[in-house]
Formats: sequence, structure tokens, C-alpha cells
Amino acid sequence: INTKLKIIKLQLQALVKQWGNANLERGFWQNAIKDYTKAISINSEYALAYYNRGLVFTDLGKVAKAISDFNK
Repeated sequence: INTKLKIIKLQLQALVKQWGNANLERGFWQNAIKDYTKAISINSEYALAYYNRGLVFTDLGKVAKAISDFNK
């Protein structure tokens, strides 16, 4: 059961990150941030979601938040 739960969790975090990527491509910055934050809430060690959210923060001029994400 634990293995199945881990697989589902990995699939869910990847799906939510993909939603963030889609929102980012469309210029929906705040929605992208929310999606990356959701992915991080599923897995607090999801480095790619932190990185992508950091990129959005950089584009929005929120440098301190971006640096914080890049350091995680």
C-alpha cells in the first residue's frame, strides 16, 4: 500500500507542476505560483517546483522570494 501511495503522490505532484507550466506559458503568473505551491505541499522536497516558482518570482521582480525558492 505504501508503494502505491508513493506512486500516486509522485504522479499528482508532477501533474500539478504541469498545470503550473501551462499557466506559466499562458502568462497566468499567479495561477502558476499557486500550482507550484500545491506541488510543493504534496512533496516539500520537490526541487523542480521550487525552481519553477522561483523563476516566476524572478519575472515578477520578487527577488527575495525567488532566492528563497532557489535555495531549497
